[in-house]
This record gives sequence, structure tokens and C-alpha cells, in this order.
Amino acid sequence: MRNSHFPAWIIILFFTVATFFVDGESDDCPKIFWSDEFDGERLNPDVWNVMTGDGCDYGICGWGNQELEVYTESNIIVKDGVMIIEARREDFVNSTHHHPSSNDSSNQTSSYRYTSGRLNTDQLVNIDVFGRYEARIKLPKGGQGVWPAFWMLPSEWKYGGWPKSGEIDIMEQIGSEPHSIHGTIHFGTETHKFIGRSVDIEGLFSNEYHRFAVERELNSIRWILDDVVYFSITSNDIGNDIWPFNESFYFIFNLAIGGLWPQNPNEDTEFPQRMIVDYVRVYDKPLVSLIGPREIILDGENDDFVEYEILNWNYTSNLTFNWSVPSDAVIVSGQGSHLIKVKFGNEGGVVGCNIVDKKCVNNKYLSMNIINKGKFRYDFSFVDVRSTSRATLVSHSGTYNVIDNTGTALMNCPITSFCSEAVKYTRSASSKYDTIIFRIPALANAASYVELLDAFFIYIFTNEPVGTKILLQLEDSSISSPDNFPIGRHSIFMAVTEKENDWQHLRFEYAESPDVQVPQSSVDTIVLLFAPDTNTDGTYYFNDLDSFRLHTSQNKSTALEPNEQESNESPSTNPPSISSDMCPNLIAGDEFNGNQLDPYKWNYVIGDGCR
Repeated sequence: MRNSHFPAWIIILFFTVATFFVDGESDDCPKIFWSDEFDGERLNPDVWNVMTGDGCDYGICGWGNQELEVYTESNIIVKDGVMIIEARREDFVNSTHHHPSSNDSSNQTSSYRYTSGRLNTDQLVNIDVFGRYEARIKLPKGGQGVWPAFWMLPSEWKYGGWPKSGEIDIMEQIGSEPHSIHGTIHFGTETHKFIGRSVDIEGLFSNEYHRFAVERELNSIRWILDDVVYFSITSNDIGNDIWPFNESFYFIFNLAIGGLWPQNPNEDTEFPQRMIVDYVRVYDKPLVSLIGPREIILDGENDDFVEYEILNWNYTSNLTFNWSVPSDAVIVSGQGSHLIKVKFGNEGGVVGCNIVDKKCVNNKYLSMNIINKGKFRYDFSFVDVRSTSRATLVSHSGTYNVIDNTGTALMNCPITSFCSEAVKYTRSASSKYDTIIFRIPALANAASYVELLDAFFIYIFTNEPVGTKILLQLEDSSISSPDNFPIGRHSIFMAVTEKENDWQHLRFEYAESPDVQVPQSSVDTIVLLFAPDTNTDGTYYFNDLDSFRLHTSQNKSTALEPNEQESNESPSTNPPSISSDMCPNLIAGDEFNGNQLDPYKWNYVIGDGCR
């Protein structure tokens, strides 16, 4: 939940919790450290605090988010082995506090249209053990203004008030997106910052129970949905801010109505809404989980493999892994191990692994549904030093030269003709944000790169460390200038080097849109930034900054295109496939996939021929 929270002077009370062992398990196996299975007829008062009211008693009227509900004990029900938080549309009079929409903090009678429930384990169950924290929950049916959450706050506010001491959102959902959930951390030594990610499923989270979890280890957190990792973060990812997430935290469940993030309910939002919790558990170690991309977009290279891995399997060596993949995919390597490489065909489907381990796991099947969005194919070049380029060099901070690579160390390029010429660029160590600026004919629709209908690729060679960042910015030169960021910056894309002292073909992935006011058709500038926010003087050789077009299985081009199921040759056209320079390659073509002719490829011929 995004809000201001409790004061830093709360005194923590430590307690000892029972550890539950399973007969026959080794001491090395993960065990339940603490749990509540909600098997009784009421909440256990030794475990749960029920929070009531509109937040004013805690100094955060409207619960810090301008929420509309008032929390009551009667909205929390324990029966049939589950805990239910029920949000209702009903009149409720609070005789002591003001409504959150009011600026008057004096006591007065206020009426509310919504009631709901909120509970926590503060000072009763304070989790200071690393491991997995998991709850099995059936989420509400949703609708605008519905906001269920399973989250954690610090037991001690060691680094100061919110957000300095941290917040871990294990699961949040806004009801207008009933197929999505969010996992987030909040932190910030000086200002509020947060980092998170969402994950979608094909159906609705209200249709059945799902297991929402985080795994906390020293200086790292992973977010997990139904044993599949969808997001992870480490202390290195938050820069110079304090990492407060190694300390003791406690659990919170609540079902908010309205607020700054989900907006307020509208006439289509139905009530009552129910968040049903089957259990909440703390394991003293991480559990086995599956990690790998849920959505794939392939680059069309011969070595375009995707990795899937089972994590936290090594508590025992007495286990087997049996993987399965979609019918037109191939396991290239790793069958029988915890890590496989998969080469996909044109379709998606289920990647799964059956794990057999008599010591800890017994039999467990982990799987995820893969969405195959297609393959990128070469469309045209912005920069190509061997022929005419669409882009015109405007300026550069460092040293920019087009060189002949014959006889240089760069002859390890697999295609001699391709690497015969390249740009040699040496970054200016005095420029923290070194730039190379190209002017291009205005793009018809720059949003196509944000929406992954098109993508930027670059061939590059450098001896800079693996993981070096390269940014590509799309700008409108009529309003952008070096000193007025973010004005005029339509979008930013990032590539990260994967090799050192070798050629590599990198795709720029969308990062952000700094200025959403820039029209899609006014982008006329590409800016490259090698190793931004550093003062390094590295050298980069590159050739062919290209635009690739996404081809899906439903929108496959067949003109002059090899049969992918019968050939291992790259369908990339220009520049040549790095697999061989002896094979035929498509030099030019048009697949006519847009809604108008490409003016860079075609001239209209008009009239009756007399001219």
C-alpha cells in the first residue's frame, strides 16, 4: 500500500514462535517456521491485531491514501478454514473523526458509504527469519476502486519513518485490472522511491486461489506467483539509498476501497467484495521455484535460445528433473538438470518441470504458460557505414571515426565483409552523459517502438565490461536541448552488453517515456549514450543501427523468406546472418505489413505517361 505509516517510536516486543517439523524431513529441508491456517472460528488474538476506523486514530486519516472505507471487526470473518475480508457498500457513522476528504482534523461526526477489514501482526508475529513468506488467496471480483493487498511493514523503524525503513508489497491489485497483480518495495533515504513489477494471467485472479509470495534473503527479494518468479531485486538496484529490508517485518492484510491509486468506485463496481485467505505461512528457507521469461520475443538469430531454471533445488542431490516444452519447441540442452535452453518455434505454450525428490520436495510439478509474441526481422538501417544511411551525424561528445578494419584485431568478426568498415567511437571521459546525435527523417509513428511492433538493434564490439549500458533516445529536435531534459524526449531504450572483446547483436528495450507530450510523428532525432552516468573513456566499434519489424505467427511474411521449420539459417536479411557469409541472404524487400507504402522504399509514379 502506498501511504504514510506509523511513528518510529513504537517499542518492539520479541517472542518465540513454534517451529513445525514434518516427519521424515531432513534438517536441511525448508520447514514452516510460523503459519496461520485459519482453522478456528475466530481470529487468534495472540497473532492478529484488528485495525478499525478511518485511520485517524493512527494519525493517517484516510489511511494515507484518501481511501473511502472505514474498517470494522465485523468485516473480518473466519469460518470453514479461511479468513474472509468483506468490503460492503453500507452507511456507517463514525462519531469521532473527520472524513478523509476534509482538511479539518477536529473531531466530528462523519458518514461513510463503505466498510471493510484490515489486520496485522505488529508486535505479535515479527518476521526476522529469511525464507519464503506465502499466502494462498482468492482475490475479489474487482471493479474500479477495489484494492486488496498483502504486504509488510518494519517491526522497528530503524532507519526512520516511512518510507526510510521500507515497505514490502507482496501482492497488490487494483480492481480495474482484475487479471494483474503488483509486487513492489518502497524506500528512500531522502525522498520516497519505489520499484516494482506487475504480472498478468490469462483469466481473473478472482476465479480461483493463487499463492502469492516473496522470498527474502540477505540483500535480495524475489516475488513469486504460484511458484514462478516474476520479479527480483537486490541492494545494488537501489543505488546509494539504504537497503532496509534485512530487518524484522510484520504482515498486513486489507481490502481498501477507493484512494489515490485505484480511484473511487463507480456505478459498475459491485458489492460486496471478498478477499479470501486460505493460509499465511513463513518458511525458514526459500522453496523450489521456476524462473524464466513468460513472454518471449525472439531476435531471429540461430543462437536465439531462452533459458528456464529451477531455483533452490540444492538442499538435496537425490532428485531428478523432467522438463516439457511446447510441441514446436526444442530443448537444446539441459534435460535432466535444473537449467534448460529452449529454442522456440512459432507458438507459445507450457514450459514445465516435474521434480522428484524423496528427501525434501517429494513430487512437484512447476509450470508457466509462455506467450510467444513472434520474431524480429530486419526492416531497414538508420546507420550503415557501408552504404547510404537514413541518419545524418549531427554532433558527438567523444571521438567518432569511420575506419577500415582490415588488419585490425576486429578481424575476429565472423563476417569479413560486414566488419570491413565500422564506426570507432571513443567516449569522452569528461562527459558524464556522452552523446552521439543523429538527425533522421521524422518517424511516422514513434510509438511502434514503445509498443514493440518495431525495435532498434545494433552490432557492436567493445572491451568494456559485460553489463555496460547503452541508451538510445528518441527526441523532437524542435523542443529538446542538452540542458532541458526531459523536454522533447519521446522515449528511452536501453541495451546491455553481453560479451567482452567480441561482436554482439543487441536489441534496445523500452525503458521510459520522459515527455509524454511529444507527438508520435515529430521524432526526428536519435541520441546514443554509451555508458551513461559514468566518466569512462571506453572505445566502441559499431556498424548498422537497424530497425527490425516484429513478425508474429498470425502475421508472417512469406515473400523471399526461408522455411523456418526446415532450415537453421537466420531469417535476418541485412545485415547478413552471423552464422555464415556463404549462405544467400535477403538484401532488400518489402513485406507490406503497414497501412501505407514506405516512402523510403517506394516512389509514386503518377499521370498518363506524357511527362
